[in-house]
Amino acid sequence: MTDTTLTRQYSPSAERMRISRQRRRNGLRCVPLEVRDTEIDGLVAHGLLDPEVRNNRRAIAGALGKLLDRIPVARWQAAIDLRRKQ
Repeated sequence: MTDTTLTRQYSPSAERMRISRQRRRNGLRCVPLEVRDTEIDGLVAHGLLDPEVRNNRRAIAGALGKLLDRIPVARWQAAIDLRRKQ
């Protein structure tokens, strides 16, 4: 007797939707974002992005996530307030 597990095959669109819903449950959102080459250079310079994957979108997104995790939300508000005064 063989042990078989039934696996369900989802269409590519159903799989994208499943992943999207899981992200939302985890409190995450996907947003398109334009990033300048100089900003990517900065991520590399600060050790947030490996230079070998500087053209990989997922790696760039991960580096931006690390950057946001390092900046306290209170600093965001201070930067916003400073911009409003200008």
